[in-house]
Amino acid sequence: YHVLQLLNTDQNALNYSLQLDSLEDFAIVDADINPISLHQVKAMKSNLYSAYKDAFDKLEQRLVSFPCNGAYFHVSTQNEKTSAQIKALHPTIDIYNYGITPCCQLKDINRICEEQIVMFLNGNHLEHYNNADNVTALRNSLESIVCSQIIDIHANNHTSNGLTISEGAYYFIIPFENFREILLSDPTSILNEDYFLFLSKELINHYYLEFCLDIEDEDEEVTEEDKIKLADYLMQINGLNKSSLIK
Repeated sequence: YHVLQLLNTDQNALNYSLQLDSLEDFAIVDADINPISLHQVKAMKSNLYSAYKDAFDKLEQRLVSFPCNGAYFHVSTQNEKTSAQIKALHPTIDIYNYGITPCCQLKDINRICEEQIVMFLNGNHLEHYNNADNVTALRNSLESIVCSQIIDIHANNHTSNGLTISEGAYYFIIPFENFREILLSDPTSILNEDYFLFLSKELINHYYLEFCLDIEDEDEEVTEEDKIKLADYLMQINGLNKSSLIK
């Protein structure tokens, strides 16, 4: 969502890149990997300030370590404290606004991303591509860029002389131009086998996230060992090619 929002509103956006799981959950960086903004994401159901306080503190500390134009906290549940109250307690960070709303539930993220895609199409004289099927295809293709990057980072780690995961996450950045190329393309040209392979993986990842949220809801204890196993299984699935996934 944030990448799309910048492409629609920031004339310098094509000078930016997206960095995943390094300086923060994600960061916007320049060509020299200097941070422009830091973003921490917490998809939790709790609305209690106490549930997020440590994470707020951590983001403030990251901003000290990596000075930039702003540090933003993304939540899926509106906090019991207002954004202004949180700002008073943590003056160097901001709760990220999705439009005028200081949160975005998981069920709404696809919709608001597609609203940004429609805005891009209309703003770039591509109204003829503006229908529900095309917009959904473009959204899925944009998401596949992010998923493929994560897979590439882990694949590089397993090669001889490969980078560590943390090194790969730092250096493997995604230029905004890559997202723009997708948005400017004919949506019908991307409906190939790779596209539908991504959709299958996306469903599996969605079910995994729902499972994690259900565990949180029911206050079930999950050992660190089990968390690592689940993450490994998911990474193996995400790394499967077309023939392997069909098997």
